[in-house]
Formats: sequence, structure tokens, C-alpha cells
Amino acid sequence: MDTSIIRMILSNLLTQIPVIAVCVIAIPMLATHRVAAPGAVAWAMGGFALTAGLSFLMPLISGLIMMLQMNGTLPSGSLTWAYSVFGVFSSLLHAASYGLLLMALLKLLRPASPRRE
Repeated sequence: MDTSIIRMILSNLLTQIPVIAVCVIAIPMLATHRVAAPGAVAWAMGGFALTAGLSFLMPLISGLIMMLQMNGTLPSGSLTWAYSVFGVFSSLLHAASYGLLLMALLKLLRPASPRRE
């Protein structure tokens, strides 16, 4: 693998450090509050886990596409297609992580149902 590709991947990973740091802090904090709001915590942990995973995975996939481009493995038409699919896939997964966090918020804010005794 070319060193320029490795540097590009590491550079992209460095830009994700704040996101990864928030996720690494949030997941253990949520785990300690699992008893207080189990439904909300499960949704939030899923959202933060997906976000953390994307923060690692997307720079690697971008580097793979760049490597294929530099090696001439992909023709230029396929390269445009690959970047388009990558962008749409990345956006959909980020939207899903926001959706999971929204579900956690809605679960937490849902009014408690009245108890019948």
C-alpha cells in the first residue's frame, strides 16, 4: 500500500477524533444509567455505537477507493459511481445514527403511563 494512502487514511481518522471521543465517553456513561431508562439507553447506545463505527469505517473505505483509483483498478466511470455510492451510503448511515439518538430522546421524554392499582 502506498504511503500517501496511509497518510490520507490517518489524516481522515484524525479529523474523527472529536466524534470518537464523544462516543467513547457517552457509551460508558449511558451504561451506568441503564437501569434508570433502559429503553432510551438502548437506543442511545446504538446511535453512539453506529456513529463510532462509522468514524472508523468511512475513512478506511475512502482510502480503499483512493487506492483503487491510484492503482488504476477502477476505470474513471466506475470511480465516479463508487464515490457516489459511498457518499449516499455514508449519509444514510449517519442519518440512521441520528434517528437512533432521536428515538432515545423520544423514549426518555415520553410521559409515564398512569399506573393502575
